[in-house]
Amino acid sequence: MADLNEQLIHTRRELYFEIRLICEPMVGRTGSLTREFSRVAGSCLASLLQVLEKVDDPEATIDAVLLEAIVFPLLGLFKQAVQSPTRFDVIYQGLLQCFLFLLNNTLWSYTFTPDLMKQYLMLFINCFKQPKVNTTTFSGTDNDNDTTGSLGNHAVTSPSSSSVVTSGATEIIKMLAVSCISASLPVSPSRTTATNATSPSTQQQQQQRYQINLLPALLSEQFRYVIGQCIAELLATIQHDHDLALRLKALDTLHQLLFDNIRESDDLIHVMPGVTSTLCKVVWQKQEKEHHQVIAYSVDLIGDIIRTTMENRLNSAFIKHVESLDDLKHVWLSMQQPGDGGNHGTLVDGVDQDNVVEPDQRIPGSKVLRTQAWFTQSKTALHNLLKGVLKISHHHNWNVRLAFVNLCYKLLTNCWATLDNCIPLFIDTLVQLVDDDYPQVSDTCKDYILQLKHTTNFEAALMPDLKEGLYSAILGLPQQLISGDEQGNLYAMRRIIGYTYFLQHHAGTVFDASLNRISDGWMAALEIDKHSLNVLEEKQSARYIELGDNGHSNAAPGDTDDLDPSLRTPRMVTFPKLRFNHLVTTATADQAVRMLNVIGRYAPLRRWVTHFLAYITVDSNSPSMDDLLPQAAFIVHSLLSGAATTDLDTDDVEMGAMDFVYPDSGGQTSWADDKYLELRKVGQRVLVDMAETLTAATVSTFGSRNKVTSAATMVDGSAMMDMEGNRVVTLCLALQIISLACGIVGKDVMTDHLITLLYPILAHLGSTNVAIHSYALISLDNIALICGKRNGQQLAMDNMDYIINSVSQRISMLYDNPQAPLVLKALVHVGGVATLDYLQDSVEEIFDALDRYHLHEGLCRQLCAVLFEIVQTAASTVPAAAATATVNGDLPFDDKDDGGGNQGSISPSIQEFIQRHQEHHHSYSASTTNDSPRTMEEIGQYFMQQRQAGKEDRDILELMAQTEKAGKDMDGTTTDEDDDNSRGAEQQSGSDASPPPLTNIQELTLKIMTKALHFLTSPSDQLRGQMLQLLSSGVRILAARNDKLDPVIHRVWPLVMNRLDDKTHYVAFYAAELVQVLAETRGDFISGRFTDNVWPRYKGLLQQGAAHMATTSTPIYSTYSFPHRLQRCLAQTLIRAAVHIPMKQQVALDLAESTTWLLSQHRIHHELQALTIQLYLALYRHHPDAIWLHVFGLCETPFLQPPALPETMAGLHLDPLVVPNWKAAHNKEYYQNAGKILACMDRMPILH
Repeated sequence: MADLNEQLIHTRRELYFEIRLICEPMVGRTGSLTREFSRVAGSCLASLLQVLEKVDDPEATIDAVLLEAIVFPLLGLFKQAVQSPTRFDVIYQGLLQCFLFLLNNTLWSYTFTPDLMKQYLMLFINCFKQPKVNTTTFSGTDNDNDTTGSLGNHAVTSPSSSSVVTSGATEIIKMLAVSCISASLPVSPSRTTATNATSPSTQQQQQQRYQINLLPALLSEQFRYVIGQCIAELLATIQHDHDLALRLKALDTLHQLLFDNIRESDDLIHVMPGVTSTLCKVVWQKQEKEHHQVIAYSVDLIGDIIRTTMENRLNSAFIKHVESLDDLKHVWLSMQQPGDGGNHGTLVDGVDQDNVVEPDQRIPGSKVLRTQAWFTQSKTALHNLLKGVLKISHHHNWNVRLAFVNLCYKLLTNCWATLDNCIPLFIDTLVQLVDDDYPQVSDTCKDYILQLKHTTNFEAALMPDLKEGLYSAILGLPQQLISGDEQGNLYAMRRIIGYTYFLQHHAGTVFDASLNRISDGWMAALEIDKHSLNVLEEKQSARYIELGDNGHSNAAPGDTDDLDPSLRTPRMVTFPKLRFNHLVTTATADQAVRMLNVIGRYAPLRRWVTHFLAYITVDSNSPSMDDLLPQAAFIVHSLLSGAATTDLDTDDVEMGAMDFVYPDSGGQTSWADDKYLELRKVGQRVLVDMAETLTAATVSTFGSRNKVTSAATMVDGSAMMDMEGNRVVTLCLALQIISLACGIVGKDVMTDHLITLLYPILAHLGSTNVAIHSYALISLDNIALICGKRNGQQLAMDNMDYIINSVSQRISMLYDNPQAPLVLKALVHVGGVATLDYLQDSVEEIFDALDRYHLHEGLCRQLCAVLFEIVQTAASTVPAAAATATVNGDLPFDDKDDGGGNQGSISPSIQEFIQRHQEHHHSYSASTTNDSPRTMEEIGQYFMQQRQAGKEDRDILELMAQTEKAGKDMDGTTTDEDDDNSRGAEQQSGSDASPPPLTNIQELTLKIMTKALHFLTSPSDQLRGQMLQLLSSGVRILAARNDKLDPVIHRVWPLVMNRLDDKTHYVAFYAAELVQVLAETRGDFISGRFTDNVWPRYKGLLQQGAAHMATTSTPIYSTYSFPHRLQRCLAQTLIRAAVHIPMKQQVALDLAESTTWLLSQHRIHHELQALTIQLYLALYRHHPDAIWLHVFGLCETPFLQPPALPETMAGLHLDPLVVPNWKAAHNKEYYQNAGKILACMDRMPILH
């Protein structure tokens, strides 16, 4: 122990001498400071700080002697710096760094007396300012009579100042001064948000101090001026400086001074107006441009000081409790007393400018007392301040919004009686943030609301303001949504959500009382954008709807997933989202749904739903849908969704059948039994009304006199596509409501309504409108899941007999039931191939209806759509034709061929001769095989030997034929006699056998094709195109029965030729597709018809295209342009004709010459070039010589050298093959593609 003491003494002695040596240049100097001395002093202060930082345990090492040796030289230097007319920041910075080290790391602050602490606080406060002249002297001794401090205030502008603020000190010096003030206070800070970035190298934590002996002096009258000056400088720094760390440190120090040291409410009263006003101005003056940490901290300080000074228990004497008329009289008289209604300060931008404490403003020394006048004035002034500040509670940073939530909760729980005039402001802020996007804010707000609801004075103090706020929010919503911005709309709806969440079941009376006043305004504000679902498309848009998109009718016959619906995955129960005219962004649209969900949870559901159902319910006596408002259907659906869901905290409360828990399934509901039963009754009511609305959309009643005229007007075009936009949106939402209502009522009640619902849902499923079709399909799947079925297909198949019977009852009266055919169409679409076995009678009824309404274009289009769907579904059972795949796969075309294989290549005829010779003589003996020619040289030598032997070419060919026959005999092939016998047996068996009967699908398809022929002359473009597609699918189905198909082709051919010349482009394209299918299936049957009827038309179109290319410099570059689509259709048709239709060589050569211009490399699209190359290769397989010679003439050098001859044929001279100039093209655009074609020809076989 003695050794430790001696070591400590030794360390202190060495440190003392080192400090004396460092401080010697700073002691004893007189006169004003110079720049040279400032550099010396700065160096000494830096050295002193380094020495102090090197001390291992400064708190134990640096005793009172060392403190005196350090402090007095520093104070002397500070005195000289104050007296100097020039401010040297390096001296102030070094002094403050040394003072801060001593305060944080030694026991220096514990040696402070009250007067000494006051002196040092004044010293640090004066560091914020610039000295002018020396007016005082510093004394470290106590002076009880000095209440203003021993250091005067001076102001001299420093040229080296780098801070553009009101006071002259730099930000570094201010940061050190604020840190020194914080370290000098008796109680250390309880809250710290910023570290001193400009502190010395030491990073030790501040020690926890609690000097209770100094607290009474700090709260004494003589300290009030010093505390006022300190608060003023801190507030000025917070308000005017720019450095974030400095401002946060000043806020920390202000919080430490007010709430860790002063603490008492009576002592904070006199600083509350200035602090509150200045901090409100800090929050308000820059708003979005201010840093969020400064705003959040300032809001917290505002809440703390208001809560401390205006707490209910401290101001209970001024709270008026009105319980009788006498109490009301006394309150009224007190409000009329003079002085109470006087000037409370003027507000600019929501901030009390009169109470803002400027840096040079002295806070009065007289103590403020709690009086009725003070209470009334403070209450009014705080209301004005908070009213302005709370306007920015929607700050973009969630920390600021959370700070406002904490502020409102503090004042509601502690000052609800004293600040009763501010309760609406606090509640309005809380309710707008209860549905915040950030869970940190929303969860905290909900917790506070839950705690407020459990307070004893909730109903008496907060309930009236909550109901009044909800009522005003509901009434003002339409005007805000129509004329406000998106941010305002968002918070207007969040206000209603927050008030409803706050009141919950108490909000029912407000919603009940306001319904009649708000319904029309809400309907106008929530007007749906009819273009959001593309409800008003082109009248002919039905041809763009592919009814096989769900995979029900396009599966192969052996697909077990389609044969067994239970193996299929259920469809997602989601609907497309709507858009609104006045709610532009997705966030506001989702917020509207959320708001209605919450209302449906707590409002009187039956009354609200019944009220809005009146806007979308159709009268059974006069079923007209012209006056329906789709926004009412949206409101009904959202209300039901909110009432049905068990968790309103989720972001998306969109309906889903699996989200409900029913008592009959053994689950437990989260509602009371009466509430749940009421919900099911409302759901059943909605289900019935919506079923009537959907049924009315499928029924049209006309008078006896103008029945035909009205029906023609209604069904002209497409019935659904000609509807007005609101009618279509209403139908979509009605389908969505039915899906939701079915989930609410449950499976037991749903079964009773199933028969009524299936017909209208299937009718709308067959609609040509994309939106209605999609909504109906999703609704059908949802209902199937509710009924325990796997999907809509299984539900439709289980109720097949009812659906067909319903259609049969209505199809004979199509004027009253124009959408009955759509039910069959949807049934086939959903059920797939399995439904075709049940539709024999229905098809006959459609035939009868076509005969009855053959003059009505619209009804014929509806009926033919059913036939088209039947044939399309039947065609899905037949493997698709592989004509395109055959052409692309068998023809050896590669876009990457360089086209350089046309020089010196073997003739295709010679190559074919070699292959045939090898095939027919592979069974000969080795000697014979060795003697047979194998290469070009051997072939040439073989012919020369035979000629030298005196044989003519005829003899050589006979020898080859005999050799081939001998090879067949050795291979075991039949002789001519056997061939005759077998051929006769086949003819005998063929004459006795009868063709097999048609299958059900083939028979049904043949009937439909026969009936649909005359509709190819219909005036409706859509109907003509649909019938051409029907015939194409029918030809594929009957491809195996030529005896039935050929007569149909014979009858339909003239009509198809007329459709090739159709003025409607897509009809002509469908006719070309039919020709392609006929070429694939019955190419030999239509060979002559193609040459006589099709090719002349196509040749004229190709000539027009060639002439257009020759006269214009703009190439065809768009694949969507009509010229490109036309040439592509022609090329595809000609390819299939070249592959499957036998044609003469002259026709083939004419076809190749007419399409030569499509080989242009730079002026024709690469897709058309590839199709033309495939066409040439297809023609080459049947006519190799003519096509090869034509392509060879397109090459860059149409010159072919003869093959090398052996020495035995040296006397034979072969001339090169040269294409004459009149035959050669000499067009560089064709060179590359011609080379590709020749390269492919060398690799492909030739058909004989």
